[in-house]
Amino acid sequence: MACPKCGGVMTEGTLLDSRGLHAVPFPASWAAVTAQDWLSGALPSYPKRWACSAYRCETCGYLEVYAQRREY
Repeated sequence: MACPKCGGVMTEGTLLDSRGLHAVPFPASWAAVTAQDWLSGALPSYPKRWACSAYRCETCGYLEVYAQRREY
């Protein structure tokens, strides 16, 4: 995959999110909730989440993140 900004090589990876008592890193996920939902406490109990893949350009550092079709 070529970087859409500079044409460099994109490397696949993931964004890590640390949560829980021991701050163990987990792969980031996407959910259809807004920051306002989060701050107001109006979140559904278990929102549907999609796993994310990220690509980083080795030349300019540009990040592109995709939500995968598999839900969890």
